[in-house]
Amino acid sequence: MKICTDKFLKNAGVKCLPFVGGEYQKNGPGGLRVLILGESHYNDNGEFGPQFTREVMEDILNGVTDPHYAIYTKIATLFSRNLTDRLGHRARFFKTVAFYNFIQSAVSGPRVPPTAEMWKAARGPFEAVLGCLKPELVLVLGVKLWKEIKIPRKKLPPVKLGNGKEAPMGYYTIDRHRCQFFRINHPSSRGFCYDVWRPALKAAIKRASAAKGKS
Repeated sequence: MKICTDKFLKNAGVKCLPFVGGEYQKNGPGGLRVLILGESHYNDNGEFGPQFTREVMEDILNGVTDPHYAIYTKIATLFSRNLTDRLGHRARFFKTVAFYNFIQSAVSGPRVPPTAEMWKAARGPFEAVLGCLKPELVLVLGVKLWKEIKIPRKKLPPVKLGNGKEAPMGYYTIDRHRCQFFRINHPSSRGFCYDVWRPALKAAIKRASAAKGKS
């Protein structure tokens, strides 16, 4: 059995350690361990320390307002809407999930794509994170990220969207543990619609919960 310490993850190539909320194990959405997978952090000088994600999430838990943190508010709103206490709602939500950015090197700006080398280098560390956190549902933020993960996922029936389109699901087994994956459009992408994606996410959570009950 793996002993999943920060040292283990660093030795596996993880440069920016995942954030794990205090209620991740027992009080996640739908009773699941949910890992939210983003693409990358950005930094003008191209570097960050191993605690960078956790430092950002500490700000989120403390209700810090920053234009760069709008994406986290959008993610929390996607799971459940709260118009009266958005910062408090955001903080409460992130206590129940884990968050990790796939790319392990900082890109230089919010619209700067990772290089092919960055994508390739990130795959091994991500598998180490999956093996440690053992999420029951991985929410993948964005079409490009879904395509570039490139671990051998098995396909599941897609989730039907209210606009007549579909969103993919799949699963990956690591250490005899099945991680289900669901892809949404990035919440900051043009045309993102909560009314389309919130019901789809609920359907994905319901499916993952049902699969958990059968395992």
